[in-house]
Amino acid sequence: MKKIILIGLVATVLASSITVGAKPKKTKIPKEQIVTVGTEGAYPPYNFVNKKGEADGYDIDVMKAIA
Repeated sequence: MKKIILIGLVATVLASSITVGAKPKKTKIPKEQIVTVGTEGAYPPYNFVNKKGEADGYDIDVMKAIA
């Protein structure tokens, strides 16, 4: 039992030492990006189709806030 715990501990230390040395790559994030979201529009007030024929509701508001 102690041998299994020791092996797990050693594996954890090795894995963490490998990931600590990795440097994250710098990526450029575009100022504007198109995000496509799918929704059903059938469960008011979470999502529904308004009088203008557009998706509306809580889910849509959350997606707009995130974007």
